Amino acid sequence: MLVSIGAYYLCDGTLSGGVAIGQLQLTIDRVLDSFVAIADIDPKVFDRVCRRSDIRFQVERVHADWDAASAFIVALDASIPSNGDIIFIFPSGTSTIPNGAVKSHVTSQLGAKTLTQYNLIGGQPTSGGTPPTPIGTVKWQYHPEISFLLTSDGTPALDGLITAGYFAVESLVEIVISVDGSLERQTWQLLNGAADVGDGGQVAPLDYDGSTNNVHWEKVG
Repeated sequence: MLVSIGAYYLCDGTLSGGVAIGQLQLTIDRVLDSFVAIADIDPKVFDRVCRRSDIRFQVERVHADWDAASAFIVALDASIPSNGDIIFIFPSGTSTIPNGAVKSHVTSQLGAKTLTQYNLIGGQPTSGGTPPTPIGTVKWQYHPEISFLLTSDGTPALDGLITAGYFAVESLVEIVISVDGSLERQTWQLLNGAADVGDGGQVAPLDYDGSTNNVHWEKVG
């Protein structure tokens, strides 16, 4: 399950953005009034049909290295909006908690990993809701799972990485693949424009689009 608040994904389904939330806890307070009607002795309960939600969960992220994890912790609070609708995203649909707010967040670091515990508050959960459109940002990631440059040669491959709405131009990806029988560490940068098919140091992502996602990977190290 993924989750966003406002236009920001607290968990976006990726290693660096959180594959899925964990330890979800949802507490709902019902707003009730107790009153005694005129000429009655026993109190009655009036349900105002108003709910307050308290949501707690944790998100684990895997960063490029120790420094990237530390930088994420320092910059996290400035990245998270103070309020907005909270949207939970399931394979089968979405659920929205309106008028949400981030009450607190605590992040701990272990090497290149971070674990963030979130406490959000909001209104009554309702079914449906439109998740925000992902906006690409500059990232620096290590992808140990990648063994090939092209999907046509095998998977997982560099060209299979989703770039649209995730990686912004200037992003860096590091991989270690076998070249002529020896492991080689390579650094690839996402740049504007179409890939030169005759240049082995350029790779076109599978989600390339000349109008909406005109980018390519270029070997820089």
